[in-house]
Amino acid sequence: VFITYKLYKASLEEINLREDIGQTYNVNVLNSSRTAIADKIVSKFIRDKTEYSYEDLNSLKDTRESVAFKDIIIPIEFKSEELIKLYNKLLDYNTLNNKTDDDDTAIANFSFDNCKFTLAKGGLHSDNPPAIYKEDNEYLLIDLDYNSYYPTLMINYKIAPPQLGNVFLDVLLKVLTERLEAKTNKDTVKANTLKIVANGGFYGKLGFPYSYLYSLEAMYKVTINGQLLLLKLIEELSFNNIKCFYANTDGATFKVHRDSEQLFYDICNKFSEEINIGLEYNKYKKCCILNVNNFLIIAENDKLKKKGSFFNDTFEESWEKSHTNATEILSKGFDMPIIAKAVEAYFVKGTSVREFITNHTD
Repeated sequence: VFITYKLYKASLEEINLREDIGQTYNVNVLNSSRTAIADKIVSKFIRDKTEYSYEDLNSLKDTRESVAFKDIIIPIEFKSEELIKLYNKLLDYNTLNNKTDDDDTAIANFSFDNCKFTLAKGGLHSDNPPAIYKEDNEYLLIDLDYNSYYPTLMINYKIAPPQLGNVFLDVLLKVLTERLEAKTNKDTVKANTLKIVANGGFYGKLGFPYSYLYSLEAMYKVTINGQLLLLKLIEELSFNNIKCFYANTDGATFKVHRDSEQLFYDICNKFSEEINIGLEYNKYKKCCILNVNNFLIIAENDKLKKKGSFFNDTFEESWEKSHTNATEILSKGFDMPIIAKAVEAYFVKGTSVREFITNHTD
């Protein structure tokens, strides 16, 4: 009973958010996951705009099972031999059947400027051996991240499932616009709700065969072009001796000579304006990267960014740091966190693994 009560207290913000969403949008989401919340609100917006019934929506399908990449790839002029070869290879890529491929299935493996990459169904990933990168007197570590990358690509390039067409784009634009207004007006409930909707209610359903939004063509238009645009920026920076050492879907991290810092921002901002998608930057002191989904990063402000096997917070520690999204904290699970804690102490403070474990009090 005490554990259940503690879980209830920890989940109060999630519960309150669902009650507020129900009142604001007249939908019952009290027992819904965040994905289900996104589904219900997107469906409501589309039904309000089209007067479709729920049954009407569920009868819509894009039945195509394969896609010719030459029909979906936007014109991009690469300059390097490796990326020109990749681009031409993709133009000849005739079909890809969704039933046998997951998001990590490689469409192409290639190297560019001493960094290995995998171009996959779900996004671009760097694929280098484990390594440690440090800021020093000569080089900075700077990360860039596109804002709402896939949803904004859909708006900018008019990518939509054919069964809904412009209705889909109108609803997506409404969500992105209203979320921005809500953030400006400090309407936390609406901003948080529409963030859930933008992240989980649109692109994610394009590749889900049981959704009325399912469309292989639209999904690959988003992911393939998104990866090629990110590669184009990586190439532009490479020509100015700014090296990428990590990439993942909507962002990348670079080793930047201190004399080239302003040049880095100028190139990135110009490219951001050209494709009309905003960028965010972060500086790092140290990046300990096992692979694309497992890393420990020490940011400029000494905050730690941990993912995968490096994540080591117990529930209590996670809750102390952030009283938001208890569901996400609980879903991570805890598998021998003492090991990851010892590794963190070694990389952050230089404490030996043996010293840390033998002196730990829990």
